[in-house]
Amino acid sequence: MRLASVETVLPSGIPTELPARSVQTTSQTAALFKLAIMLPAATALLIPYLLMAERLASSEAFRQALNDRPVAALQLAIGLAFWTLLFGWPLKHLAESFARMRSVKISRGVVDVTDTSLLDLHAWSAPINEFLGLAHNIRSSLSGVRHELVLVHPDRSMNVLLAIAPNFSQTQIKDLCALLDCPEVSSRELYNFRFSTKSWPRFGRTVAGSAPQA
Repeated sequence: MRLASVETVLPSGIPTELPARSVQTTSQTAALFKLAIMLPAATALLIPYLLMAERLASSEAFRQALNDRPVAALQLAIGLAFWTLLFGWPLKHLAESFARMRSVKISRGVVDVTDTSLLDLHAWSAPINEFLGLAHNIRSSLSGVRHELVLVHPDRSMNVLLAIAPNFSQTQIKDLCALLDCPEVSSRELYNFRFSTKSWPRFGRTVAGSAPQA
C-alpha cells in the first residue's frame, strides 16, 4: 500500500508498548470522486462494442461481413484493447481501493503486515533489524500538511507507516526509537532508490513471511 494513500491510522497516537497493532485505511471519498469521473466516460465508449457484440451473436450476415474484412476486425480488437488499457485497468484498481486496508503488528523484533483489498491479500513479515530506522516525514498535499513516522526498509515497498499527526515532538520520536530498538534516520531515506535482488510475489495470496515485490 502506498503510504501517501493512507488516510487514517487507528488507534491514533504513537505506540507506547509492544506488541503494538494498528489498522490503516485509505480515502474512500477520493476513490468515489475518481470513479464518478471515469465510469460515465468508460461506459459511453464501451456501448458501441456491446452493440457490435449483440449483432455478432444475432446476425449471421454481420459475422460474415466481419470475416470478409479482417482489417476491420483487427481495428475493433485494437480499440477494445485500448479501452481496457485506458479504463479497465484503472477501474479495477479503483474498485480494489474501496476495501483496501493494512494491518500492522509490531512485536519484539518482528514486524508483521497484512494488506487486503477487494480482490487480493498480501501478508509478509520482517525482522526490525532489517529496517534502516525510523524517519519523521512531512507530507504536503492539497488537503494540507501532515507528519508521519515511518519505519524505513531498504526495499521501499516494505516501508511501514506507524503514525500520522499534525506534529511530533523530538521526545516522542526518541521514545519510539527506544521502544523499537532502532535508530532515527533522515526522511530522505524514504526516497532513496536502492536496487534489490529479492524477487517478491505480487499477485495472488502471499504466504506469510514473504513480502511484495519492489
